[in-house]
Amino acid sequence: MITAFSKGYQALGDEKYLDAANRSANFIHKSLYDTKKRNRSRVV
Repeated sequence: MITAFSKGYQALGDEKYLDAANRSANFIHKSLYDTKKRNRSRVV
């Protein structure tokens, strides 16, 4: 999903796609990343 937003920004130059990619990456880092283990948590 992040890659699709990034490619959308590259192709179209629309900042909304870049913002969406950044928001998605920030969500993953804040919500799913375990800083102690330095990996992503899996949600099942």
